[in-house]
Amino acid sequence: METAVEAAREDRLRAQRMRRVLNRPGPTNWLNIAARLWLAKQLSPRVGHPTLDTVAVDSLAERLENGVAQSVPPPTVASSLRMRAIREGLNGALLDAFAEYPDAELRTVTVIYAGWRLTPAELDGATAAKLKAQFRRHLDRAGVFKVPGPLFVVLHGEFEPSSGQYQLHFHLVTPAAKAAALQKGLRAKIIKGYTVTPTGAAPVRRSRVGDRVVQLSYLAKSYWPSRPVIQIGGKPKRVRDPQRIPEPYATQVLLWLDRQKFTDLVVTHDCWSRRNGGSAAMKRLCLFVKGVS
Repeated sequence: METAVEAAREDRLRAQRMRRVLNRPGPTNWLNIAARLWLAKQLSPRVGHPTLDTVAVDSLAERLENGVAQSVPPPTVASSLRMRAIREGLNGALLDAFAEYPDAELRTVTVIYAGWRLTPAELDGATAAKLKAQFRRHLDRAGVFKVPGPLFVVLHGEFEPSSGQYQLHFHLVTPAAKAAALQKGLRAKIIKGYTVTPTGAAPVRRSRVGDRVVQLSYLAKSYWPSRPVIQIGGKPKRVRDPQRIPEPYATQVLLWLDRQKFTDLVVTHDCWSRRNGGSAAMKRLCLFVKGVS
């Protein structure tokens, strides 16, 4: 978990980089050439410059700067300070909600779907709410919702600079039986697209819970990483260590996140509802998510 100082430093850096992406309009001259060369070096060779709303970029940069200056996280998931505050509350609520399940009965899962591999233009046309609704339909068709037990899911994404594409995916925690049903159902070819990725990653990866504090805090992150694909032994391999997304793609991600609500990043099933009830801890978890602006 990043400190408040680190989160503030990150928001300041995000704003600075967004300002450099905005640059000075008009012909290249001595006032803007350094920033333009800096930006040109980061562009992915296989994809063009994403279309950015300059007014939205300026607005977000200003809100991030004001949040740092006033020590008040701006109400946007594009802010590291805001996501730190959300994660603090969420991590505690998750630990309480799943406390009744022993480690041996829990699994964390990462789910990757081919249809969530998006170009910059496609990302601009997507929304977290639509992706969430699509994933819910997939889980329903795969029979996952028929298996009892809570399911808590958070949308995440990363950038692959070699192709200039974003791979969105979901991280989740659920009891072992439901995780097994999820893996079996999504890979049963009822729904096309849950296949091994070009770099050999499994579309559904289950992990046993050994350190729940670390593993549950992994569900919601305060940033999207860049993970290049390199050739090793003639085969494409994804670099494991996360890197900062190059510009102007990092700015595009921040603008996209700024248009989403945290509740639209989260999928829940069989946790708690007014109709079906649930444990007091699960209720607190669900109400926490609903209450995040």
